[in-house]
Amino acid sequence: MLGISSVADVPIDSIIKGSSSSVYYYTDGFRYLFPSEKIFNSWFADYKDLVIVSDETLSALPLKSSVTYRPGVRLIKTLSSAKVYSIDTGGVLRWIQGEVIAEAVYGSDWNKKIDDVPEIFLTSYDEGDPISEPTTFVPERAWEAAPTINQELGIQVSEHTPRATTPFEFFGFPSSDRASQPFAFAQPAATSTPTTLHPTGATSTPSITASTTPTQAPSGTSPATPAIPLPGDGSAATPAVPATPLSLTPTTTPTSTPPIVDTVAPVISGVATSDVTTSSATVGWTTDEASDSLVEYGLTTAYGTQVSSMTLVTSHSLTMSDLTASTIYHFRIKSKDGADNTAATSDYEVMTTTVTQTVSPPQFVLKWGSRGTGNGQFVDPFDVAVDGSGNVYVADTTNRRIQKFDASGNFLTKWGTQGTGDGQFGYPAGIEVDASGNVYVADQTNHRIQKFDANGNYLMQFGSNGTGNGQFNYTYDNAVDSGGNIYVTDASNNRVQKFNASGEFVLTFGSYGTSDGQFYRPGGLAVDASGNVYVADYNHRVQKFDSSGNFLMKIGNGVSGSSDGQLSYPEDVDVDSSGTVYVLDSGNYRVQVFSSSGGFLTKWGSRCYLELNEGCVGGGSGQFLQPDGIDIDSSGNIYVADTSNQRIQKFR
Repeated sequence: MLGISSVADVPIDSIIKGSSSSVYYYTDGFRYLFPSEKIFNSWFADYKDLVIVSDETLSALPLKSSVTYRPGVRLIKTLSSAKVYSIDTGGVLRWIQGEVIAEAVYGSDWNKKIDDVPEIFLTSYDEGDPISEPTTFVPERAWEAAPTINQELGIQVSEHTPRATTPFEFFGFPSSDRASQPFAFAQPAATSTPTTLHPTGATSTPSITASTTPTQAPSGTSPATPAIPLPGDGSAATPAVPATPLSLTPTTTPTSTPPIVDTVAPVISGVATSDVTTSSATVGWTTDEASDSLVEYGLTTAYGTQVSSMTLVTSHSLTMSDLTASTIYHFRIKSKDGADNTAATSDYEVMTTTVTQTVSPPQFVLKWGSRGTGNGQFVDPFDVAVDGSGNVYVADTTNRRIQKFDASGNFLTKWGTQGTGDGQFGYPAGIEVDASGNVYVADQTNHRIQKFDANGNYLMQFGSNGTGNGQFNYTYDNAVDSGGNIYVTDASNNRVQKFNASGEFVLTFGSYGTSDGQFYRPGGLAVDASGNVYVADYNHRVQKFDSSGNFLMKIGNGVSGSSDGQLSYPEDVDVDSSGTVYVLDSGNYRVQVFSSSGGFLTKWGSRCYLELNEGCVGGGSGQFLQPDGIDIDSSGNIYVADTSNQRIQKFR
């Protein structure tokens, strides 16, 4: 295939191609790619005006952009959304708000005019005002406003500019003269393909999947045109719209017709999980052409594990194995066809089932406290911490003080008054004790951390109100690692900040949101022996990070629930010396226990409003009302601040 060998000889406003399968429109010194056959067919009915140019000439013509659908001709939608769009002039997408409007604008067979396109396809278009009334958009006016590609691109029209095919003739609009047209096109058949599993963050299910299949051309007509895939000559282009290549019977010499080359990736749909157990889950999906199968999976979107099959099929099924019970796993699908075109999905999640409870819950040991201002009394005890000698420190929040007790609940000392001075508190919230016995208090409404010795003598403080590094907007809790680094939950700034032992800022992580590593009012936190940080998140989950703030995993699926492994507004978390995780599932009035990998182990607790004797059994031992704080000593004793019942409970 030689073709035109000089740029000067390439006709202005022409359809051109080189030796590859890509087809372009040439005008104003630039070439514009037709990303798919469907887009080409919205402008032209055949390739009779195709001009062959040499590859050297083609390379000398700069590629400027892609040709978009002709306005008013077709409807489009993506596989990940139920929204159907009409295309207005200037490459503007307009969402059709309802089937009644679609039928009024495009006729009763409107759903046969839909092309399914990849999500990335929409990046070539702008989104305009939705079509909320049939009178706000008239397809005929849209395509009449763009009779040529030049006019749609905003380029001057010459006498040689080819006019587009009339949509009435080729795209299903009423016409009494259809039978006389020289080409016959198969209409897309609308099929309903419900998706049973949505990508992360998806909120709707595709309602229509349009597919194009070749049909036999009527006698006396020319055959359908070939598919136009992405360029194979190395030039940049937007991704092609998936289409089934059509066969071509040449009516001219072989060099005048584009060769059919498959460079279109498979279309993945119908993603679903089944046979989910404590240790495995099967993923199924379909493709529109025979392809291989691969699933990447792991605790984060970095995945790290994969399972695959090289057999080319259209119905796929693979099993993810060696999973942990009650744990959320991320997974992504890839399928590659015989021409090495690969499709990949966005991220999905699946949660494994819960192991039948085999671990006995801790037993109630003792309790102390009542409402009041005297020694050993509380008004909203918010948090509890234990030192290496077994002494118990309680943040007596509304009394604006810290109280210290021995392991049996006997009062030892107290310190603090209301105020903003050193050793005074707005509302003392989270409390922590380091390996040296120093006590750290999150002074919530004073937006700071204060440090004391074991007897309550003031040592230092850091923090002020604000959003900058080292500033806080309501300090909620703090935790100290083995190196003396201090982690603080900065609740209303939706982040965690890390400081060295001197209170100097080190780093911050987190922001508002529901994605991994984001927070909605982060609460209690804890650091394990390896330096990993666990954060209670009001998104109904506990998130685990490394010491640099990199997300590792989460406990809870982000939806409020009361089943084993589900959480409802968790307030605090702690980790014992073996790595077992204890979560104060405050909205469910209970404590849940998990393995270090997030597998559910056991639970205890129920609702008891002690002052009204509401729901309480046997004095309410082991029951809770808005528990806010939990801590575990070196011997495995568990202390819970039963906040609204004005007491501390101890379990073992």
